[in-house]
Amino acid sequence: MSYTLINFNMPDRNKTLLDRIARLKRSSRTAILNRLVETFVREETKLIAEDGDLAEMLGSVGPKVIRRNKPQPMRWEDSY
Repeated sequence: MSYTLINFNMPDRNKTLLDRIARLKRSSRTAILNRLVETFVREETKLIAEDGDLAEMLGSVGPKVIRRNKPQPMRWEDSY
């Protein structure tokens, strides 16, 4: 497995709370963030696949074409 260093900004309050939780759980910030990202990616991948299946099912039904009859202009002959 290869690794890539990722740097990002985080509000100080979140970093402080993350540090406290990491210390309490005796885990590293990296481990916690990796677990969160992995969970997020799994859930989103599943949702995207479900959305794709739904789109595929809806596409197989075909678009419904609604045709509306245009009102015919009234002829003066028909008014008598």
